[in-house]
Amino acid sequence: MRGSFLMIEAAGSRNGGHFARMLITAGYRLTTATSGEAGRAACTRLSPECAVLDLSQDEEGGLNTLQRCLQSHPMTRFLVLTPKDRVDLMSRAMR
Repeated sequence: MRGSFLMIEAAGSRNGGHFARMLITAGYRLTTATSGEAGRAACTRLSPECAVLDLSQDEEGGLNTLQRCLQSHPMTRFLVLTPKDRVDLMSRAMR
């Protein structure tokens, strides 16, 4: 078993499903969170190696979640999903 993997996406979203299956197959433990608050709590509790954050539902809250998780766990690597037409959002997430 590898480390832990955290998926933060809105309830009912299926955007991260492919990544979840891929990482579970690779041996990661999967934890899901359906809100920024739950995602931040899980990040604090787990110190995950990697996380997928879906910004398509809650942009500002998602950016805040990303920032706060990285402040407390700077070694966590994030894969950030954004709507394809939101280059500005991806740019802000990369800062």
